[in-house]
Amino acid sequence: MLDHRFNEALSVRNSTRFYDYKLDRFNTLSNGVTNPVALTVQLSRSAIFRDESGWFNQTDFTYKTALGGMKHEILFGAEAGQQKRRAQSVSAGNFTTVPIFNPGTVVPPAFTPAQLNANSAIPSNTRQDVLGIYLQDQIALNPNWKALLGVRYDQFKQDTQFERTLPGLNRTDTSVSPRAGLVWQPSESQSYYASYSRSFQPSAETFALAANNAANAPEITRNFEIGSKLDFLDGALSVNAALFNLQRTNIKNTDPANPALSINAGTQRTNGLELSANGRLPGMWDISAGYSFLDGKMVQSVATINSLQLPVVAVPALGKVPSLTPRHSAFVWGMKSLDGGFKVGGGLNYVGERFTSLTNLVTLPSYLTADLAASYSTKQYEVGVNLKNVTGKKYDVSSHGSVDNLILPGAPRELQVALKYKF
Repeated sequence: MLDHRFNEALSVRNSTRFYDYKLDRFNTLSNGVTNPVALTVQLSRSAIFRDESGWFNQTDFTYKTALGGMKHEILFGAEAGQQKRRAQSVSAGNFTTVPIFNPGTVVPPAFTPAQLNANSAIPSNTRQDVLGIYLQDQIALNPNWKALLGVRYDQFKQDTQFERTLPGLNRTDTSVSPRAGLVWQPSESQSYYASYSRSFQPSAETFALAANNAANAPEITRNFEIGSKLDFLDGALSVNAALFNLQRTNIKNTDPANPALSINAGTQRTNGLELSANGRLPGMWDISAGYSFLDGKMVQSVATINSLQLPVVAVPALGKVPSLTPRHSAFVWGMKSLDGGFKVGGGLNYVGERFTSLTNLVTLPSYLTADLAASYSTKQYEVGVNLKNVTGKKYDVSSHGSVDNLILPGAPRELQVALKYKF
């Protein structure tokens, strides 16, 4: 990363990143149909091999000037990058059925020649080229009003070639993503804003194009938001509030008329409220707290999703709540400074019920966990102790998100000790 200031008005920042990533993964897991009456689950086996590398370069220029009696802070720049990946995925499918609570030890069979030579196991070589150009202007209209105007142009090229049998696939997407905002600051302790933004997500953002998604247009996300920031206690405490409407369009769904294809036929809407507070209260208490309300819904879709519980049913996606979207969540954390460099504190974290997938047939229960912390610091040393999930609460923290199985349990009671040395 390189930062350089030419003068008080003009500066430049350049960052370059290279990476190389390899993965060999063999999975044996409960990935198939469950029977809630017989309490059995199917086990599946698969293997994934990836060899990936890439580079990215981003250059930003910032120019401060006065035009038309108003102050401007102009940001302009470009981003370019290239990623390459060779990938192979081999699946043995569901190979046995076991009791959920007494699975025993079942040795998965070796991959057969048919599984290794299947079309789904053909290695793919994908190249992605990204180019983005953007311009943004932050304008001080007067001492109380500020405006933000920006636009970004992106070109996203994808090319996937298979090492045998299957024909190659390629696609190029371009998009213009605008953003705008307006801020009113009637005093140093008050700030109110409204903003709009639009972005896009290409069909093969996770690499390899496939025959069922190569024709899909990018998903489009747009967000409207209004909010405020208020300072109290001479700026020691800040309280923030935001209301937003987030809409994703062109969501990919399986074509009901042709299950082998994916089509852009879904719209997801999320209305939300976020409240947060950060700062220091009288009595040397450093606090952080937040609350979130999310009202998510699939407002347009022709898709159906098959459940993984017997009996298998086709569930319409229309009207369903997006997966892993709690209606209510909140947290509070506080640390009190004591004499002699000591601090003590703790907090609570609450997450409401969430659905494991868009079927809305399986619910992850809400949970509340508690943490405690203490620290001691000098000019050179800091020792911190954190006791997480104090009560040893058993809870489900997340799931795969697109299927009803693959639920992730939360971490049990955990003690962390950290030592920092400053020099």
